[in-house]
This record gives sequence, C-alpha cells and structure tokens, in this order.
Amino acid sequence: LDLSNKGLTFIPPQVFHLVDLEKLILSKNYLTSIPAEIGALRKLQVLVVDNNSLSYVHQSIVTLVNLGYLSFQRNQLAKLPNGISNLRSLHGLFIQGNSFTEVPEEVCSLLNLQWLGVGDNTIRRLPDNIVHLTRLKILSITGCQFDEFPLQVLQLMSLEQLFMGSRKLSSIPDKVLKQKNIQCLILRDNKIKKISKKISKFEYLQTLDVSNNPDLRFIPKQIGDLPKLYNLHLENCGLESLPDDLYNLQTLGSLNLKGNKLSALSSEISKLQSLRQLFIDNNQFMDLPEEICTLANLEVLGCGQNLLTRLPDKLTILNLKSLTISCCRFEEFPRQVLSLGSLERLYIGGWAGSNTYSPIPEGIAHLQNLRLLAVDHSELASLPQGIVYLQMLQELDLSMNLFTAVPPEVLSLPNLVSLFMVGNQITRLPVELGRLPGLEDVVVFDNPLEYPPEDICKEGSDAIIKFLR
Repeated sequence: LDLSNKGLTFIPPQVFHLVDLEKLILSKNYLTSIPAEIGALRKLQVLVVDNNSLSYVHQSIVTLVNLGYLSFQRNQLAKLPNGISNLRSLHGLFIQGNSFTEVPEEVCSLLNLQWLGVGDNTIRRLPDNIVHLTRLKILSITGCQFDEFPLQVLQLMSLEQLFMGSRKLSSIPDKVLKQKNIQCLILRDNKIKKISKKISKFEYLQTLDVSNNPDLRFIPKQIGDLPKLYNLHLENCGLESLPDDLYNLQTLGSLNLKGNKLSALSSEISKLQSLRQLFIDNNQFMDLPEEICTLANLEVLGCGQNLLTRLPDKLTILNLKSLTISCCRFEEFPRQVLSLGSLERLYIGGWAGSNTYSPIPEGIAHLQNLRLLAVDHSELASLPQGIVYLQMLQELDLSMNLFTAVPPEVLSLPNLVSLFMVGNQITRLPVELGRLPGLEDVVVFDNPLEYPPEDICKEGSDAIIKFLR
C-alpha cells in the first residue's frame, strides 16, 4: 500500500484493519507519530515513512517480528522505541536525517542487519558493539560528526559498501585496507589530502568516490592496479594531472573529473575501452584528444565549461546518447554534433554574449532521437524551423533567454513532457500549449506573465496546464 505524498497528518484508521498487509509506504506526508495501532499489522515486512515530521514511534512497532525493512529517513526522531532489538528479521534499517546523537545500542543486537543508514545525524562515534553486526554489508554514516575515522568499521568483516562524507576526514587510514571485501567506498565531502599507495589492496573495489575533497591534488599511480574498479569519481578536487597508470583500468565504466584544474588527457585514454561515461566539465581543456573517438562504448560525454574551440572530427563515429558542450568557446556550432544520430540528450546552453552563431542550427532536425534539449542562457529570441522535426523530444529548456512568446515550433512537439522557460520576457502562454497531450511541467516563473492570471501561475504546472486546457 503506497500512501506517499497524500498530505496525511495521521495514518487513516482503516489501514490498521488490513491485517494481511505486507508493505506500507507513507513517505512525503505530514505525520508526527506512529500510533499504537501499527502493532495490528502483524504480517508487515516493509515500512517506509521517509520525509515526514515524526518525533515519536509507539513501542508496539517492536511486535512486528516479520519486519525486514524499516526506514524513517528525514524526520525528527531522537530515539527508537525500547525493544527494537526484538525485530530479529530486520535486514535493513535507515534513520538518516533525524536528531539522533548516538546510534541506539539496541541496534547492535539486530544480528541479521545487512544495511544500516545513520547518516546526517549529530552522531560523533559508533558504539563498540556495532562489531556484533557480522552480516552488515552496507553502512552509511555520511554527514555525521566524526572527528576521525571510526575504527569499529574495521571489524565489520562482511562490509562491502561504506558511505562516509563527514567534512572532517583528512586521510584514509591504512588500517581501512584490511577491509578487503569493500566494493564501494564513498568518502566525498571531506578534507582528504592524499590517497594511500596501498589503495591497490582493495581488490574487489568497484566504486571509489572521493569527490569534493578540494585539497586532494594527487592520485597515486597504484589506482591503476584496482582490477574491478568500474566507477571512479574525482569531482571537485584540486587535480592538475592524472597518473598514466589510471588508464590501465580495463573495467572502468564511469570516470568523473568535473571541477578540477586539468588541461589535458593522455592519448592513453584509448585504453579505457569499457568506458561508458566521461565527465570532464569545468576544467581548463582547450581541446580533446582524438583518442576519445576510439572509445567504442562511450555513451555519455560531458565537456562543458571548458576553453574548447572545436571538437574532434572523428567524434561522429561514436554512439553517444548524451553530450554536454555548454559554456565553451566555439567560434561556430560544432557540426560534428549534427551527425550524432543516436544522441538523446544535448546540453548546449551558456552562449550569452556570443554573437558568432546561433546555438541551434537548422541541422538540429537530423537529431531525431533527441529526448532532451537544453539551450539556456543563450540570448535566443526564436527557434529554427528544424525543431519541429524533433518528434521524440520530451524536455526542452529555453530558460534565461530573450523570448517574448512561446515559440510556435514548441507547439508542434507531440511528445513534449516538460517545458522550461524561466527568466524570459513572455507575457502570454498560448492555449495551444495545453493541447500537447503528454505535457506535465510548464516552468515559467520570472516572466511578466499576464495570461494565465498570476494566481494560477503561482500554483505551478498542474494549475497552468489545467487552465490552458
């Protein structure tokens, strides 16, 4: 039973008569408590009450011995009911984003627990008895108040995924390397200055995320010795270069290098033949190596916010599905883009102040698989006729331009779901807009709109579309 986002201030009494209910979801409401009647749902296996205002959970919940998954994320809880250790079937417990100052001691008696999320609380240490959770595979302690790495984690020998962004961690202790079963290590949003050369001991590591560590300016060459690494996230660090050994990661599928100080990629990048996603946005690249065009499996390329003046000629041989080239320095529209027939998402905004060319040429009509087109911040006042041939287009972002009306070409897009025209000079929305059958979102704030009336516009997309229809 899913009662999410229903505006509930209490759980409807009839819910507690559903004695065979196994799954109950009550997220995104206004509940302040879980009443005693919850104990009537003896067969309940899954209870999710995220994004409410819970400050109290009745103790009868501890009688639900079949409960396997319990989530109270983003509420106002400071404690769990006494006897929570009775829930011996529980394998997933999530209490992130509450008011806990410590992990309840009884949690350490939930011996079947495999997933535990206690992040985004004012927790400063883990209980010593957490080591009794010998089956724990996933632990999220991101956003807690640890001053140093909690050593209890080192004794959780079944641990496979650790999420720890505390904004305080300055290094990864070598002792962590004893956790050889780790498959996912998330240490973003810290103050890490270096990664140990012993990182290669994580022989099962598939995901490493050390993004948003601005003092991390060096990646050891041993990073290239991780035989199973698939996701490597190094976003918003202080990197000026990459070790050549990184290009030895034969299994690497996603590489995120956004927001660094990189100006070049080695031609060795051609060795990353498993790569599907490459993000190098917001760096200092003036050109891209031709070898990128040899990455046969590449589907997503993000290279916006760089000093690029051209794209490699052979880019056309790639089967890209998503391309970001916003806020670069092209002297003319890169024609290679128009030959990317498999492209589904294209971000080409950020041309405000550039009078050299239109960011949307007539040839855009060739991209007939396009689902998303973003051309924001580009001083556009009209669209080319070729737009009408983008019959698969679902999302169009024309925000922060110079439109005084919704372009007529938009009204010929039968599959349009979302239209964003924030920050233009539009005074009226055409009633024809409401005739687009799949339209769900019309985001038009910061326009001098006279029609629909202001009170309708303030209510948002649903009200606007209903009015136009």
